[in-house]
Amino acid sequence: MAGLQRFVVALLQLGVTNLNDAHFLYRNASSSRAVAELLRLTFKETPTPAYIHFDLSLHGFSSIELPDLSRTFPPMGSSAGYTLSLWIQVVHFDVGSHTTIFGAFDSSQTCFVLVYLEKDTRNLILQTSVTSSRPSVRFKSFKFDESRWYHVCLVHRRPKPTSSSRASLFIDGEFVEQVKANYPAPPQAISSPDRQSLRTSARKEKPVQAFVGTPQDLASKLGRGLDLSEWRMASALLFDDVLSDDLIAVHKQLGPRYHGNYQDCLGSFQTYQASAALNLRNENLHPGKEEKSDIVSAIRSKASGLLPETKILLNLSATAVIDGDDSNNADDVQLIKSLSKPAAKSLRNTTRGGRTVIIINGAIPSINEALLRSYGFAVLTGDPVVVIPQALDDAAWRVGGCAPIGLSLLDAAKTSEDIVRALDILLGSFRDNWRNSEAMERENGFGVLATILTAKLENFPTLIDKQNSQNILHEEHGQEELALKALMRILEFVGYQAENPEDSIINNPLAYRTLLVDLDVWRTSSPKVQKLYYEQFTTFATGSKHRNFNVKRLARMRIVKRWLEALKSDSFFVDTFDLFVGAFRSILGPILSADSLRSLAMHVTYATHQPKENFSRFLDPTKSVRRLHASSVTSLNRRSTLSSGSPTPKGRRHGLSRELTRLQIGVRILEMYSDILCQKDITNIKKFARTVTNKWLLNLLADDEPAIVVLTTRILARVLVINGPGYVDKFADKTGGFTIMRHRLKRWWNCTSLWPACLAILFGKDVANIDFAGTFDIYSLMTYFASDGTGKVEYPGVLP
Repeated sequence: MAGLQRFVVALLQLGVTNLNDAHFLYRNASSSRAVAELLRLTFKETPTPAYIHFDLSLHGFSSIELPDLSRTFPPMGSSAGYTLSLWIQVVHFDVGSHTTIFGAFDSSQTCFVLVYLEKDTRNLILQTSVTSSRPSVRFKSFKFDESRWYHVCLVHRRPKPTSSSRASLFIDGEFVEQVKANYPAPPQAISSPDRQSLRTSARKEKPVQAFVGTPQDLASKLGRGLDLSEWRMASALLFDDVLSDDLIAVHKQLGPRYHGNYQDCLGSFQTYQASAALNLRNENLHPGKEEKSDIVSAIRSKASGLLPETKILLNLSATAVIDGDDSNNADDVQLIKSLSKPAAKSLRNTTRGGRTVIIINGAIPSINEALLRSYGFAVLTGDPVVVIPQALDDAAWRVGGCAPIGLSLLDAAKTSEDIVRALDILLGSFRDNWRNSEAMERENGFGVLATILTAKLENFPTLIDKQNSQNILHEEHGQEELALKALMRILEFVGYQAENPEDSIINNPLAYRTLLVDLDVWRTSSPKVQKLYYEQFTTFATGSKHRNFNVKRLARMRIVKRWLEALKSDSFFVDTFDLFVGAFRSILGPILSADSLRSLAMHVTYATHQPKENFSRFLDPTKSVRRLHASSVTSLNRRSTLSSGSPTPKGRRHGLSRELTRLQIGVRILEMYSDILCQKDITNIKKFARTVTNKWLLNLLADDEPAIVVLTTRILARVLVINGPGYVDKFADKTGGFTIMRHRLKRWWNCTSLWPACLAILFGKDVANIDFAGTFDIYSLMTYFASDGTGKVEYPGVLP
């Protein structure tokens, strides 16, 4: 059964024959787990592009041959050179033969270009002459492997008076190597036999023919089974100009399934992963000038402004093949009906009733015109196989739309296994498809997905007796496993790399915001789920090598305000709140803006403000601020406050202990705030002083919670010391700050954690250099405030 399943999945990778087959699969996926599993396994693999398969074992040769390139090649005049761009996959190397990829030459071979993969080294070789003493060059830095799709781009620049000709190799959009290579000679010129032309000395060059693959004339082993080379081509383009590095990267990110002329707004054809990769490249290579780069020009406006269609000499792709057979998903019969009479006649004469297969040169946008020109179409020789898959993701869009089909499957799922499988199918159906991704955005698919997921996770079906404690434990475990699997699928989809966290990049900000930032269900799950949920924020914000890029995207999601709102409305528990604080701090650090500083201050005020109550509190003067905080959490006599949310059974169901009160949450947020502001870097504290009035700090000093008073004094001490005498004088004279401090701190004279901050103001020392977790004795005080043996008083106004 497993072997049959693998076979069916391999067939589905090549697509379905017609839409009825796709309709059958999607219709039965909700009722048949076997069908759903086939869909899941198919979407797990990278979609197969349309390609032409060259198998030299059949005849010893297999190629596409174009008799004329229509214009002068190699480019001269104003052109800086030429560029060859291909999507290829080598299925099998023959150890005794080179693998020929592309060539162009005139009948005299004066103009000669040949690109092939060397049999021993598997390096790419560029040959530009048959007579030169140095006819070819090798790109030694890259070795091609079998069974992998490569975007190969070869840029050959014309020589200049001050520099020689150079050829550059780009693999998958990245520069690999540059070598000195002779520029091809122009084709031999011939005189016209026409007398009038002779009288006017008119001349023209011999036509340059081009080919992809191995033509019969260049085959080294003619015959069946002699040359075992096999390779595939998704597209091949030849430009009579030099492409920039950025434009090459854009072309690569469109993938092998793209088969156009790169004239439209190319951002419309990108997947989320491609968009993220290009934006990351743009920010890294063009800091401060992102809007003026070729990347932005190509993806946001017409790319024809960078590369006019007239610059394209050759564009071959499998989707442009005309073979008279509609079984390859290309409707040739309908095409023939739409042709003009001269074009249809040319097609019949060329194909000889379907015995000859041709491919339209996409450089000519009109098929009618292409069929009437010698350079408008090429002939397939040696029986190359044309494969045009009807991919399942494209079929989903054509059958009923990706979003309705995938979301309905998820909604119909009942068991944990079915829910995860349906989620895999939904995410896989638009992961590598730009059209389906656009539909998910346009139809609010991610919002609907979040609603369905919330319902599935919160109302996990129970088919067991609730009175049986063992069954209840089994239900909790099942719900935890479901939440973990669903979360992992979503994280993988948005760019989280579990095996290599340092490579994580947020490639889909809309899905990330909707399914992770705004979705509350993860914060009410089990501790194990919450641990993964909060850790991924830390990974994206601080652990990834792309953290600067990720942080910018997180900032645009307004995650700080969203989480501060959650602190007011959601329930948080002692067991998991440390995870929340750790994630919040990792996000806040890199994106701490003036707006974030104000929002945090307002939340602390909200969380710590309480009506006056009559109660007594024992205060141990020897405890540090951290011990005071621990005491405030565990004290049986802690102040009664309104909960951040009504007691929820979800926390207890997942084994969480005690729900934190609003005050306890406020203290923890203030502690985090203090730690951020008291880092050795003074950027944050300077920004804080400009944004938040010191009257807010003076107001917090009136609180009855010792931890709040100590943390506030620490922040105040750093604000005063870092901003210098001018700020301190204004604080003392206009605000009356020292007078207020004297009045509100006198009842805390026996709190040892408070004295170092006050002494730091007196001696003008930065509290960031003080270890508040340590013990305070005469030796430590001398170390902090009189390390040179003479402590100098800087601000005597702080004294009572």
